Amino acid sequence: MISVSTLIGFSSVIGLFIYSVKTSTSNYFIFLNIPSLMLVLGGTLAATFVSYGAKNVFLSIGDIISLFLPSKYSQKALRLDIARFMEWNRMLRSQGITAIEESLTKNERKDNIIVQGIELLSSGYDSKNINYMLSLTAQNRFQEMKRRINVLNSLTSFAPAFGMVGTVVGLVVMLDHLEGDIGALGQGLALALITTLYGIMLAQMLFKPASTQLNQRLMLSSYRDKLIIEGFSILPLKLETMIVQDRLNSLLTADFHYQAKTEKQKG
Repeated sequence: MISVSTLIGFSSVIGLFIYSVKTSTSNYFIFLNIPSLMLVLGGTLAATFVSYGAKNVFLSIGDIISLFLPSKYSQKALRLDIARFMEWNRMLRSQGITAIEESLTKNERKDNIIVQGIELLSSGYDSKNINYMLSLTAQNRFQEMKRRINVLNSLTSFAPAFGMVGTVVGLVVMLDHLEGDIGALGQGLALALITTLYGIMLAQMLFKPASTQLNQRLMLSSYRDKLIIEGFSILPLKLETMIVQDRLNSLLTADFHYQAKTEKQKG
């Protein structure tokens, strides 16, 4: 599966750039300069590694790639989570925690906060303690993701800066050859400005959009964590199933409330 909106947006930007180049000049290869690209990209990554740990930088690069995959968080997914807690509530009241553990899907077993919630529930913790410990886990996960967003924001700042560094280097070299072929100065200036172009393109076409979208996904993820925490806090109380539905629905906007009579439960 691929995120259609991300693919369309990225392809459109690249397409418009290629179109503008093609309609402006026949010398396309002047926009391709490997040393300039290596200076901008290498310098940007080097400065980021100095500023942050290698782990966070590599994870952030992985996040850029993951943005081309569809987000697993949506209003529909939240409604299905509510249905799941309603199902688990019935299981807990009639069959016990073992039935819930056996019902976990493959994806649920990979979800750390759900796995922890099940473990706390099976250990006999009360509602208050479950809420407290899961909230700490969600907070730690939020902070980790914020660090990776900060890495992307730094990449956004560093890329244009190293583009300017490359431009200054190019200008110095060009001025050193003023007594040579004057006709070559225009080409030299064009090559000097390429680094600035690369820096701006990387920042505005890749790093900044990635940071913005990752921040949006973080907000949705945090929203879901609140629902999951509330769900596991409710289960020890063994309330009526409809009360579970109404309490979890209170976390959603009215237009997206789960209704047991019209929604198919997740299982």
